[in-house]
Amino acid sequence: NAKEVPTLHDFLGDNPWLLDPHWDYLDDEMTFRQMLEEQFPDADLDEPNRRIDFVCLGDINTLKIVEIKRPDVSIGINELEQLKDYVDYARDLHGNDPIGQRKVEGYVVGEKLADSRKAQREYTRMESDDMYVRTYSDLRRMARQSQKEFVDILERKAQRTGSEMLQSHIDDIDAPEIEE
Repeated sequence: NAKEVPTLHDFLGDNPWLLDPHWDYLDDEMTFRQMLEEQFPDADLDEPNRRIDFVCLGDINTLKIVEIKRPDVSIGINELEQLKDYVDYARDLHGNDPIGQRKVEGYVVGEKLADSRKAQREYTRMESDDMYVRTYSDLRRMARQSQKEFVDILERKAQRTGSEMLQSHIDDIDAPEIEE
């Protein structure tokens, strides 16, 4: 459903920690997004779905390009090549605004990495070049792990300080189970 795509992108743009718990805050990099859209216009694209979904600024030193695919899309060689095109273009701008001297990383999110040997080999090469595949299962697992680590820290602090108030808040945390 086409209406789901902007909703998902907006949600992940507002909650980038779901893509990686270390990304506490990312801001949509609109200037760079426009440059990518100009470089890769719809009319020149072979695939109707070959649009960059959103670009995020990770921190002052890193620009993260994140391509979101539908949850039922396996990440194959075409999706990997698409991500490489975006990342290579951004790296070609290295030293120019809005990139500056930031490191450029790329991510593509989908159901899973395709089982083909070609896709597997290409992804192995891409990892060494700061380009990664994230599955929706990975995102769910990382969110769960992040929540667990947060609660563990609170529990240790409650024990260390003897704070009954903190312990009562921990007892109130009832994170709903996320279905697999």
